[in-house]
Amino acid sequence: MNSPSKRFAVALTTCSGDQLHFTCGSRSTVINAYLPDNKGLFVGVDRNGCVWTDCIGIGSEASERLVSKMSLFNVDIDTTKKWCFWKRDGKRFYLSEPEIEGIAEAVAKAAKV
Repeated sequence: MNSPSKRFAVALTTCSGDQLHFTCGSRSTVINAYLPDNKGLFVGVDRNGCVWTDCIGIGSEASERLVSKMSLFNVDIDTTKKWCFWKRDGKRFYLSEPEIEGIAEAVAKAAKV
């Protein structure tokens, strides 16, 4: 379990409790996280550390909670897009070691209603 994506997947499943449910991704996706009552993808993570969200699918309230929590890490999420890759400084965001635990905890908090 050396990759940041796999470490993030473990951290997120550990700290989210029953706030999210998970599926293994297909092809290069490590994990998909969904809100229990929602069909939209809350967070998807690729093997390379790229992260995305289905902002339209999860709804405006959940999107805004996620945007608020991720702004603490200078991560931007465009809530006007259905499939939105997370960005930092205008470029696609990739998970990195020093932030994994903090971002996992923030995502779990954003999942709470």
